Amino acid sequence: MERTKLTGRIVTPNDAEYERARINNNLSFSKFPKVIVFCQNSDDVLNSLKWARENHTPFRVRSGRHSYENFSLVNGGLVIDISEMYNIK
Repeated sequence: MERTKLTGRIVTPNDAEYERARINNNLSFSKFPKVIVFCQNSDDVLNSLKWARENHTPFRVRSGRHSYENFSLVNGGLVIDISEMYNIK
């Protein structure tokens, strides 16, 4: 069985934009995701969900970075960020 690959704009802790990508509006809570996927379309969302299931990785979905308690972030998991999706097909 072929493993699902992540698609979209993928940000990991090794990337220069990671610190900015992982931050939500409330800076009192810090969480450090393993990977953040900025989905560009619905296929990116589906691939992210499949990848999380195949890799037994916890995930959160984020759209606006305004969760005060940072519920849209997860330590060591996958953040599926849909803020760069402008159309759903």
